[in-house]
Amino acid sequence: LKVINSDDVIRTTEPTVAEKLSIQRSIVKVKEQSNISFYDFINSILSQQGIERKYWKKFIAALPESYKENFDKEGIIEFIDDNKKYYCI
Repeated sequence: LKVINSDDVIRTTEPTVAEKLSIQRSIVKVKEQSNISFYDFINSILSQQGIERKYWKKFIAALPESYKENFDKEGIIEFIDDNKKYYCI
């Protein structure tokens, strides 16, 4: 804060290579999914995972909000795999 007030600049350090790759993957992930609604996104995943349509509402309602907000495909698939035995009865 002292530097900002005295020099009118913000000094930062360049991200590491690993951080840059992580940022790039996040940007690409958002770009790839930016034209699809969550409804279409989740329906596609449920269909690919072989979940019968009659169970979809149960899975969608039980999904953690962070998966919904981030369109977290891997997390959603893991959630589905872990919970098939409970929701598909």
